[in-house]
Amino acid sequence: MSRFKPHIALLICNIVWAMDYPFYNIVLPHYVHPMAMVAGSLVVTALFSLVPLLWQKAERVARADIRKLIGAALLIGVLRKVFIMYGLSMTSPIDGSIIDTIVPLLVLLLSVLLGMDRFTELKVAGLLLGMAGAVAVVLTGAGDVPGRDGYVYRPADMAALAAKEENRLLTGFKWRSDAAGVRARTLLIQQLMLDTALSAVLQGAGSLSWRIAMEDDMGDGGRRAVLDAAESGAAATTIASGLAPVPGTERVSWTTETAAMGAYLRGEGGIHGGCAALDIGAGSIRAAIYLQNRTTPERSANIPYGTQLTLYETYANHPERIEYDFGGCAMGSLSLAKDALTAAFSVASDTQAHVGKTCMMLDLLLTENAAPLAMHLNARANAGQVTFLQSVAAEYLAGALFAAGLLTADVQADSMQNHYLPASLPVALTGGGALLVNLLPSGMVGNLNQFVSVATGRTYAAGNIQVQLMREGKWALSRGLSALKTLEIPPETPDLTRHQSFSEQMLHLMQTLCTVCPAHMWLLHPGLFDSMGRMTPAGIDTVRRVSARTYGADDDMPASVMQFLSELRRSPIVADQLTPPGN
Repeated sequence: MSRFKPHIALLICNIVWAMDYPFYNIVLPHYVHPMAMVAGSLVVTALFSLVPLLWQKAERVARADIRKLIGAALLIGVLRKVFIMYGLSMTSPIDGSIIDTIVPLLVLLLSVLLGMDRFTELKVAGLLLGMAGAVAVVLTGAGDVPGRDGYVYRPADMAALAAKEENRLLTGFKWRSDAAGVRARTLLIQQLMLDTALSAVLQGAGSLSWRIAMEDDMGDGGRRAVLDAAESGAAATTIASGLAPVPGTERVSWTTETAAMGAYLRGEGGIHGGCAALDIGAGSIRAAIYLQNRTTPERSANIPYGTQLTLYETYANHPERIEYDFGGCAMGSLSLAKDALTAAFSVASDTQAHVGKTCMMLDLLLTENAAPLAMHLNARANAGQVTFLQSVAAEYLAGALFAAGLLTADVQADSMQNHYLPASLPVALTGGGALLVNLLPSGMVGNLNQFVSVATGRTYAAGNIQVQLMREGKWALSRGLSALKTLEIPPETPDLTRHQSFSEQMLHLMQTLCTVCPAHMWLLHPGLFDSMGRMTPAGIDTVRRVSARTYGADDDMPASVMQFLSELRRSPIVADQLTPPGN
């Protein structure tokens, strides 16, 4: 047994040593600078080396050996430690461990060169087998490290996205709590911080603090996770850039997105009286009503119907609609996008990975091909050919504006606040989803303001509502954050008061939609309207049934509007096939 004691001791030593790699990778460089870790570990080691002096005297060291000991300490203790710390701060524990596999090889080579050992077939075979195993672990596990090669957050174009495997994509990681999503979110935040800090240094900044705009409805856990990532990123950025926090401010502070948007509208947005705002994103819509010069909203609602899922629903159960909408398109980028979407929707899968990838493709279709897409759809419209994409865009924007009108109507019903509403109501559209406006014919765009007035009981004449397309939502939020003097968390806005039957409101909404874009409504809802553009008895019954399913006494009304439209598009209407109304 005694002859195995050295091997057991070395095994335990290596197990403890192996634990170093994940530990260092966690704390470097987010919490501790590599050089600080080197200094700390050497100081602790030196102190521990003095412990035996408590029970025994120190041995004298020959003068000739002092130089050797100092050299070994600098080489093995200091220099090796420095390289390890800096290396692990920039790679994964597994990648670091594979580099360590060359240590036995070097030991064996040095032992042979010094005449202390010799090569044997068994030693060489074992060495090669161990190294091969470590390499295999790294190569097969590389794709599981988010933020490294194998993960894509924003592919350059549709072709690049279509070529990626679904399981190598991360989507919606702002909300994710799994390990991969959390790490991806952390890496993104830290990269943005480092890029910003570099810009600040180049501009001659002497200090730097951070402001974050959070989703109004994000839970405490989600906010804490984002703030933790930001705090660690800010600490690392301070070390890397040398920029301390701005005196008198917290290093990281936050407010809600509605507060940041309100500050932007009051500043660069040029709106100083009461207004409505719709931030239309890929995942949700944020609607808010601001009064006078206030930056905090009087009424607000988060509507979980962003453009991605809405467009996904358009083609998910009807992939033939892609050919209907884009068939014969001569523009190269759209033709390639059509082929990629057709392939994606032809796969019978509803997994989160597949839906996420397809939604990203639809988002790229809208953002990267905005100009050719608008040209194609408007050319079809001018030729009297209605498309599903244009029809869904019209209905989606109408529903969002109707939701903003509901908030406005609630303020109107409040005698303590209604006098702060302007006679002419500006409605600001921001966010990537607001680009849907560009897909509509000019005549239809001019009639969008009607949907706000329908929701307000026509208190506002359609001509007194100005729908304004503002700049991209996240850009506006960042500008609003910088304009705020102090960051405060605004109080929650009150729930909407029910002023009218929801089903009656939906009947008014659908009838107005048919007035504005009759051919588009016929395409989306066959059987809902007759040839004169009036709602059929079967259509009225369907609207009432869908309204009852999508809205209850305790439900959020603006969100219920978008849910109603989504379900209505999927609800067959039992009626005789009628001649479509005039365009």
